Amino acid sequence: MSLGPTSTPFDNPTSSLAAPINPLPATPDCSVRPQTVVEIQRMRESASKIAVMMQQETLIMNKRKTYVEQMTVYLNDRIKELNKVKRELAQETRWLDLSSNRIFELEEKEKLIKLQDIQSCLNDQTQRNNADVATVGKSLADIQAQAATVQTSIDAIKARMAAINSGGGGSSTGAAPGGEVPVAPPL
Repeated sequence: MSLGPTSTPFDNPTSSLAAPINPLPATPDCSVRPQTVVEIQRMRESASKIAVMMQQETLIMNKRKTYVEQMTVYLNDRIKELNKVKRELAQETRWLDLSSNRIFELEEKEKLIKLQDIQSCLNDQTQRNNADVATVGKSLADIQAQAATVQTSIDAIKARMAAINSGGGGSSTGAAPGGEVPVAPPL
């Protein structure tokens, strides 16, 4: 197996090199016209001007290319710096958010502590009031007992007065039928 090319440049498979080509019957008689010579000179001058312009444009293009490369490096550096600043700003923003939330948390804890102080104060006052209520309740019970005793004494006095009015023989000193004078309890 050969690694070389199997065809030659400009190989046309529809034509065969083995077929003979007929020669031209005679040498053509052609003369060059002066307009053609002038036109060719004009074209050559235009081609040389275009070549000079291309060389100048190539120099300008290389300068532009250098400028664009420098600007690209500069802009990439600025982009890196901006990204660094953005990261720093993001960290600062995160820190600010955390700090403000911490402040809110401390404010809420302060409110909670105040509410717990108020609650404990109210609980202490309620316990004191309950103790006072117990003392007051005992005092009320004692007062009610004394009031009942006084009422009994009043009823006894009214009974003696009724007995006196009916002529039942009570004494004028207000002594009870057994000879005792009832004593009102102290208030």
